[in-house]
Amino acid sequence: MPGKVLLPLGWNGERIPMWLYVYRQVSKAVDQGIIDRCVLAICEDSLKLHMWAWLGIEAKDVLYYDDCRVDHVTGRYWKAAVETEATRIVRITADCPLVQPEIIEGACTAFKVAKKKGYELVCTHTDYDGIDVEVFDLKSMVRWWKKDRYHLGHCEHVTSYAKEQGLVKYFRPRALAKVIPFPKLSVDTFDDWQRVRRICREFDAHPDMTLKKAIRKLQATGGLPNRYMEKE
Repeated sequence: MPGKVLLPLGWNGERIPMWLYVYRQVSKAVDQGIIDRCVLAICEDSLKLHMWAWLGIEAKDVLYYDDCRVDHVTGRYWKAAVETEATRIVRITADCPLVQPEIIEGACTAFKVAKKKGYELVCTHTDYDGIDVEVFDLKSMVRWWKKDRYHLGHCEHVTSYAKEQGLVKYFRPRALAKVIPFPKLSVDTFDDWQRVRRICREFDAHPDMTLKKAIRKLQATGGLPNRYMEKE
């Protein structure tokens, strides 16, 4: 869905683009000391100007690499990690706006345990579509790329090689336990965006609302129709 990251979502009564919603959600994890920094690694010139206009003083977190192809996401991640002196990466895409700080914390904790058991990647279970968090070390990402650098899919999706080789450990967020069926919350279509927007409205109307409560409330009232659901 072209331009999907520019679709508006509500944040405290304000209409902001989806990518900014993700940035603010992840920035909460920075404020809570879960991660060190949130950056936006991009290569599109028009998107750079758009982000600068929205972020103002925080535009320092927009890392622009015009020498990277749009489909070479691994290249942007590597450049961003080197520039920020990061050794570990928490990957969250701009079409998954409902990722919460507690889910990021759960993924980071799970990675520490999984790494001791020989895993190189931790990500949320595929049942939780739209709550996609991936955690891995920079050294591992570089090794994956060197193993199959000519595979376009590995360049675009970053962690494909690790998943194909069985180096991934999936985890289920405790904050979303027993939410069955779990709705599709990644934004790929207009209907997906409408579904996510309903949940964002719940957050706006009720500051103490959690993602789990919002989903259950909308499921109970028909706000998330069953035809949108994917059974676990």
